[in-house]
Amino acid sequence: MIDLEELLGAGTTPTVWMQQHWFTAGARSPFDLLMFAVYISYFVTPQLAGILVWRAHRGRFRVYVAASLATFTSGLLVSFAAPTAPPWLAGQEGHLPEVYRVIVEVTADAETRAREIGYSVASANLVGAMPSLHMAITLVVALAAAQHGRVLAAGGALYAAAMAFALVYLGEHYAVDLIAGAVIAGGAWAVASRHLSDGLTRPSTG
Repeated sequence: MIDLEELLGAGTTPTVWMQQHWFTAGARSPFDLLMFAVYISYFVTPQLAGILVWRAHRGRFRVYVAASLATFTSGLLVSFAAPTAPPWLAGQEGHLPEVYRVIVEVTADAETRAREIGYSVASANLVGAMPSLHMAITLVVALAAAQHGRVLAAGGALYAAAMAFALVYLGEHYAVDLIAGAVIAGGAWAVASRHLSDGLTRPSTG
């Protein structure tokens, strides 16, 4: 994985380069907080997007749900088949130059026990970086937004780009993880659209 990253990054991994240029340990910046906010938005945005799609167009909601479920299922299968440590863990193990887990730096003031409980409830998989479900589901949201006009399409694209940047900068994913997630999401969306296209002409009646 690191070899692939260095190939993409012309000899260095994107995470290492970003953190060396923009991150300062112990100095929580507004930029760090913004990247953290983008990252955690993943836990509410897909649900909110689903509600909005359902309200606007029931046929497209079917595609959205099917694509999301297929993306989650495929991503989980890949992560079980190919366990992959994220950049911050590879850095801790000495496989990369020092990589900070910026999320921990940003939440340093949080009560330690509360953070541990949060990770326990979320059942975090420390070697589930490949593919990035954060990126995959965000792309599903962006594809759904693109069905509802140019403004929402642009907003969805901007959100997906911000998520991609945040995931790499925070040390949570390699760029390769993002590419894999995007491929899975794109394939899931294409299949769902093809097989559920009969409902796309029927707008919401409620």
